[in-house]
This record gives sequence, structure tokens and C-alpha cells, in this order.
Amino acid sequence: MLLLDYQNILIESLLTERFSAGASPVSIDQVVSDFDGVTFHISTPEGKTKIVISIAIKCFNELVQYGAQSVLEREYGPYIIAPEQGYDFSTQVDLESLPEEQDAKDDLVRRISLLKRNAMAAPFEQAFDEFEALKEEAAKYTSESAPQGVREGGTVRAIHYRETEAIFIKASHDRVTVIFSTIFTDETDRVFGKVFLQEFVDARRRAIQNAPQVLFRDEPPLELQGLPGVTAGKGDVGYVTFVLFPRHLTKQRREEVISHIQTFRDYFHYHIKASKAYIHSRMRRRTADFLQVLRRARPENEEKTVIQSMSPTYINSRDSNWLGHRIYDTLHNRADSIWTYFRYLAGGWETWAQFEIATAVTQATRGIVEVAHDAFLYEAVAADVAREEDYPEQPVIKPGPVSKVYGEAAKECKRAIERLLQKLPQNFDQDLNQDLTQNLN
Repeated sequence: MLLLDYQNILIESLLTERFSAGASPVSIDQVVSDFDGVTFHISTPEGKTKIVISIAIKCFNELVQYGAQSVLEREYGPYIIAPEQGYDFSTQVDLESLPEEQDAKDDLVRRISLLKRNAMAAPFEQAFDEFEALKEEAAKYTSESAPQGVREGGTVRAIHYRETEAIFIKASHDRVTVIFSTIFTDETDRVFGKVFLQEFVDARRRAIQNAPQVLFRDEPPLELQGLPGVTAGKGDVGYVTFVLFPRHLTKQRREEVISHIQTFRDYFHYHIKASKAYIHSRMRRRTADFLQVLRRARPENEEKTVIQSMSPTYINSRDSNWLGHRIYDTLHNRADSIWTYFRYLAGGWETWAQFEIATAVTQATRGIVEVAHDAFLYEAVAADVAREEDYPEQPVIKPGPVSKVYGEAAKECKRAIERLLQKLPQNFDQDLNQDLTQNLN
């Protein structure tokens, strides 16, 4: 499981290299992308010794309303310059004025690489401060006599950090609630997301009793009801709620809590994509193994026979509709039996993984399936001719000369599938094996 870093790795590595002793100044003009559409620009517009680092954040104006400017001035005071055109905030580092101590250099690199984290931390810090104020105010009253403002908590701080997603923060006298709205563009993503979030809940229940409470729902939580821009009833939107209790909001834990919760959305969706990629690669490996089984099932000295397509004139029927139903039933039963085996090899996946297996199998067995299709047709006709005496009310159907060739192809097809069944593992489900064998007879 991957834990994402809070800092931008590219900025950290670049500045570490530039700040190292003996490094020669060079011209820099590099654009660096980060999560959530954040963009950095590292350049040396005035000279090789003066490095400018600028950042562009979609929700920067909202962050300024929640105190981002004061937080950035606290962290980068002497390094702040006028924002570069097209960016929201800029800092400049002069390589000729770096601190002498290596620890101080490393701290400066760390702080600059945390530029996005520190800008996004402003509304969290403001909400945590409001929690302390409400907590002190609530201590003066009982739960029944507390003013409405103390009981209901503060205002909701909305951070629209992505085009269609936002973070909502609300402080109360006994907790701080952080709500992520997240979009699931794919139904499979929603399934994986629910599994991950359920694991968050179960992990807290089993072993991590002090972890924040995690809730997930499709409808907006009560804290967001009536908030502009929040609508209910959209199936692709989910709301993940973290409840931070006083033990998470102490002075010693604040910074770590802010860093962790900021990366939740990236952590969450990254692991959804990683899980899908893992299962996709696993299914491809299973498909490759199955193709090897199919290749081994071919006869060593296979004689290829060129068969022309069958013309309807080779079959004489007084009821083509009845014949169509007979053909459909035969094809359906055989295809269902073979597909059951495919599903067993694929691990029983019901969604897009089955599609991957079906596609690969179709490509690998295209020739034999085409022959089998007409062979099944012949078998249906031949079976009805054999039952003519038992069912005199049914129409008489006589197979034409081309159908006899398909009969030979049907026998070869059945032999190939029987060889395939013989290669099943010993622990293969016996009932399913018996069912497959019966359907082939």
C-alpha cells in the first residue's frame, strides 16, 4: 500500500540539488504538475542564482478568504515576492544568500516543497481555532442552556479545489467535521470505493479505536443541507465524512492531521485505479494461461478442411420458426456450459474482467466457434431426423450433403473440448465438471 508524500517530490529533488555544496548555478524553466490541478513554475528569470517558485491553485481566492495569505507569510516571509503572471503566489530564493547550516537548508527545501500543503492548510487551521473558541464557550453552559451558535457550531468552509469536487469543513464545540465530495465516473470505481471505505470503518472497529470516524453516503450530510451548490440525487457523487474529535486536534497533532487529511482524496482514488490495474493484469495473465490450454488441446496432426457456408436450400423444413428454436436451444446450452468453464478460470468475476476474458477467448477460438456453430446446427437437424418416429407431429427435416461435413466438424469440436476438460486441475469442482461432461454428450 502506497502512502503519498505531502511535499512535491520534483521540487524537493530539484532544490536539494541546487542547494548542494559545489553545485554550479544553471538556468531553470520548468513547469511541474501536482494533484488536484495545481501547477508550479520553477524559473530563473533574473539570473541563474535567483530561483523563483510560483504556484497556481484553482481555489486560491477561497483559501485567501480563510487566511491563506497569513499562513504563507508566516512560512515564507522573507522569500515572498510579487506573484508571477498567471500564478497566485511566488517565492524567490537567492543561492548566494542561503543559510550556512545544512539543517537550515534542508528545512528551507522542505518548506518550499510543502507550498501547496501550507496554502491548503489555512481553512483547517481556522476551523481548529474556531473549535477551541467554541469549546471554551460551551464550557460555560450546560447542554440545554448553551446558545444556538454554540450548539450548532460554526459556519461551513467550502473549498472547491477541483472542477466538480469540494472539501467542506465545519467546527463544533466537541468536534471538527471534514466532508469530501467525490465523483465516481465509473460504476466499478464506486464498487471499489465502497470496499475501501468499509475497510476504514472495520479497521477502526477492530484495532484502531482512536482513529477518526469515517462515514460514506450518496446523499449530502446534514451539515451541508441548504448549502449553495450542493445537490442531492446524483448517483455519481459520494460524500465521505471524517469526524475529528478533540484528541485529534491537540497542538501536537494538528500539523500531522492537516497533512494526512489533505491527501485523502488523492490516496483514495489512486488506490482505486491501482486495484483496477492489478486485477486487469491478473486477468490478462489468466487469459494467457487459458490460451496455452487451448493451444495444447489442438490435435498434433490437424487436417484443415475448407468448408463453404451452408445454403438454406440444403435443409427442407415446413416450419422454419420451429427449426430456429431448436437451433437456439442447442447453441444456448452448449455455449452456457463452455462459458461456465471460462468463468471458473476467470475466478467468477461478473463485470469488466469477464469482458476481457470473453474477448480474448473469442479471438483465440474464432475458427472453432465458427465450425461449431454450423456443427451444432447439423446436430439439431440430425437429432430431429432420428426422433421422427417418436414425434410424428413435428415436420420432417432431412440434412443436405454439406450438413454431413459439419457433422464431422462437430465430432472434432467435441473431441477438442473433451481434451480440454481432461486438463482441468484435480481440485476442479466435481459437480461443474460432471455438468460440463453431460452437456457435451
